[in-house]
Amino acid sequence: MKLLIVDTKENEERVKKIFLNEAYENNNLLSVNSVEDAKIFIENQLIRDGAHIDAIITNNIEGHSELANAHHIVRFLNHSIESYSKQNFRVNSIPVILHSKAEEKSDLQNLGFSAIVKSNGLYSHRYLVGVVEDQIKKWRKSFIEDLDNLELDLSVEGFFKNDGEKRRYIQRFGKNYLDSFAKTNILSMQFIRCPKAFNYDWIKISDEMLEGILTTFGTTFRANIKYDRKQNERTVIHQLFLQNPSLLYRDSYANHKYELSLKEKQDNFSQNCDFILIPDLPTHQNTTFFEVKKENVQMMVKKNKKRPRFSSEMYDHLDQIFDYRRYTTKAENTKEISLKMGYLPERNSFQLLVGRLDEKLEAQDIFNEKLGDHYPGIEVVTYEELENLYVGYINKLTRLRVR
Repeated sequence: MKLLIVDTKENEERVKKIFLNEAYENNNLLSVNSVEDAKIFIENQLIRDGAHIDAIITNNIEGHSELANAHHIVRFLNHSIESYSKQNFRVNSIPVILHSKAEEKSDLQNLGFSAIVKSNGLYSHRYLVGVVEDQIKKWRKSFIEDLDNLELDLSVEGFFKNDGEKRRYIQRFGKNYLDSFAKTNILSMQFIRCPKAFNYDWIKISDEMLEGILTTFGTTFRANIKYDRKQNERTVIHQLFLQNPSLLYRDSYANHKYELSLKEKQDNFSQNCDFILIPDLPTHQNTTFFEVKKENVQMMVKKNKKRPRFSSEMYDHLDQIFDYRRYTTKAENTKEISLKMGYLPERNSFQLLVGRLDEKLEAQDIFNEKLGDHYPGIEVVTYEELENLYVGYINKLTRLRVR
C-alpha cells in the first residue's frame, strides 16, 4: 500500500498524521511538494521504473505557485497511454483525490478528480481515509471486472492451467489486444498481450495466512523460551522472520538483506545487521536497519532505587545499532554500501526489536529521554509493538479486500 501526497511540507505532515493514526506506516506515505514534482514522480518512478502506488492525494491552493493547478496532475495522467506497476496497469487509472480547503467545489468537480474531500483545517478526521480507501476499492473492483472480461481466473497461478488455455487466450484476446484494451479500464496493453502472475499482498496473501502468521508470532514470543547456545534469537526469532517475511515487510518493504557484511574501510572489522529492509522506492521510502534481540531482555534497571537507567545488556544492544547508523553517515562507506546493497539508500532508519511493552511503558518518559539524548535516530520496538503493527497491516488489507 502506497499513497502519494502532493501538498506543502506543513500540510503533508498533517495529512500523514491522519493516516498514521489509522495503522498506516511511514513507508506507506510518499510525498512531493509541487504539481511539477508529482509529474516527475509519475514519469520516473511509475512509468520508467515500474513502481506501484494505490492513489494520489493532492491539495489545490489558489495563488500558490506550486500547488494552484492540481487538476494538471489529472490531465497529465489522462493524456498518458503509459503503464506502471511493472507494466501491469495503465497509469491513467490511478485514483486522484483532491483534499482542499476550497469553499466552492462546483468549479473543481468537472476537472476529473476521483473524489473531492474538503479539509476542515484540523486534519484530525478519518473521513479522508475512508474516501481514499473507497476509491482504492473501486479501482480494485474495476480491475477484477477487467480480468472477468478477459476470462482470466485470478485464483489460478499464472492464469493458465495448461498451454492449451494460454493458446486460446492469445488467440482470442492477446492477438486482438487493442480491441481488448478498449473494453477494459485498468489493465495495460502489455499485460493484455501477455498476462503474468501478480505479486501484490492483497492478491497473494489470504486472511487465513495472515491470521496464522500473527498467531505463530504471538505464541512464540510469549512462550517463555529457554534460550541457550543451540536455541537463541538467531535460531528462533530470525528463522520465524525468514519463514514469514510479511511480519517485517507489511506492504512497507519489498525485500531484505540478511546478515549483510558491510566492511569498515580502515580495518578488517565489519558491520552485520540482522535484517536490512529494502523498500520499492528508496528515494522516497526508508531503508531500515532492523536488529533483533530477545524478548526477555531487561531493558531498564533501578540504581539505588532512584531513577531507572538502561541495563548494561540494553546499552550493548543500543550501541550495536547506533554503530550501524554511524557507519551509514560516513562518506568513506558509500562505495561499500552501494556495492553490497545494489543502491545507495537516501533515507535510512534504525530499529531495535527487543523486550516487552509493559517495561517500556513503565518508565516511558525516562526511556524516551535517555534514548533521544544518547541514541538519536534509533527506534526501540518491543515485541508487542511489532505485533500491533502487523495487526494494523492485517486490518488495512481486510478493509481493502475485494471479494
